[in-house]
Amino acid sequence: MSTDRVVLHPAGEIWLRTLGLTHADMLADLPGEIVSGHTDRHVRRCLLGKGPMQQMVILKREHRIRWQDRLKHALAGWGLISKSEREARTLLQLQQLGFPAPRLLARGQTATGVGFVLIRGIPDLADIRTALERATPSEQEQMLRSIGIWIARLVRAGIENPDLTAKHVCFHGIGTDPIFLDWQNVIRRSANDLAAGNRMLARLGVTLPGGIITNRLLLTLLMGYRRELRGVVPTLPRISEQIRLVQSLQERFRRKRAIRHQLAERPHRAEQRLIWLDGEAMCVIPEAVSLLQSPEMQRECTTIAPNDARLLRLADGRLLLRVRERIRFSWGKLIADLRGRIWRMPVMREARWHFAQERAGQRMPRLLAFGQRLSHFGGQGFLLLEVEPALTPSPTSGTMPLRFAKLPSTAQEAQACR
Repeated sequence: MSTDRVVLHPAGEIWLRTLGLTHADMLADLPGEIVSGHTDRHVRRCLLGKGPMQQMVILKREHRIRWQDRLKHALAGWGLISKSEREARTLLQLQQLGFPAPRLLARGQTATGVGFVLIRGIPDLADIRTALERATPSEQEQMLRSIGIWIARLVRAGIENPDLTAKHVCFHGIGTDPIFLDWQNVIRRSANDLAAGNRMLARLGVTLPGGIITNRLLLTLLMGYRRELRGVVPTLPRISEQIRLVQSLQERFRRKRAIRHQLAERPHRAEQRLIWLDGEAMCVIPEAVSLLQSPEMQRECTTIAPNDARLLRLADGRLLLRVRERIRFSWGKLIADLRGRIWRMPVMREARWHFAQERAGQRMPRLLAFGQRLSHFGGQGFLLLEVEPALTPSPTSGTMPLRFAKLPSTAQEAQACR
């Protein structure tokens, strides 16, 4: 059985103790807005304290620690540890080496097996894509040169970060050093491993915005990288040879799913945020919190019922589609439990798909809320969408852009939500 473990680090120990946040459960369940996530973990932005003591922190929460992940980390030389623990150890190592990485405040694991890392947030942090758009040509060159220098220093230290893509390279302002995010998959290499450096350059280069990045800026990135290694690596290849190698790697990385998702993201899209009102049983966008806190809407979404769907018209005229789903038994859940994974009902997969479509700029019903509550063999879930009249199912066709969740014919009956 897992035990409650928490380590408060010097950068945040006094402050967290002053706030009374000294237990793993308290830190793992901090309230805040979910700004990104995956099936087994998410990133939550939280505000702690009041007045002059208030600070923004980033909670990286690992909902379930899979044995496959522990084995993967052990094979990489880290031991049988969680993703959270691996990232925390990496951040401490980077801090000792003076690298531009987030400052670690706390790490731990709850008795129920939830791992977490708490890091200090940096207000007004912009990723490289946004920072480049705001910068002048000379400032753009300065930023790319600085990134190249720091990637070279990672190579010198024997560190490869396979998550070093454009959305994980940020700036706090013009003239500042870059801040690299996401360190849970760092790979230890021998010092001055040029192949690792080429892979990091390729991943970053392929995810930079094509409308801004010119060949001259890419050359500036590469020149900053090479200047830092000159005199340290005796076998530095000719620049033309390195350019060909990096371009070849970029074509290979372009086919990877994570890279494709980044490239499909719409420029200047609004940040997607979620709030947990009842854990995973009720996930809501901030603008819909007051709506979902009403007893009528909570009953509408969470009452145990067979699969059904309804159109709900609010007092302000907005039209909502509520889909409820109940699964008594699922082989998929049984297999997921045996594999140590979190099972997602079709309505949850539907919500994730809608988020992806919104990022890509597709015209879709607006996702307001979703959730699931699992039982031993199945579960119940719901999905709440705000639909436009043009996307409303007609009495004849009954069509609706749902990919995973089933839409019963009762969705064609518009009813008032009182």
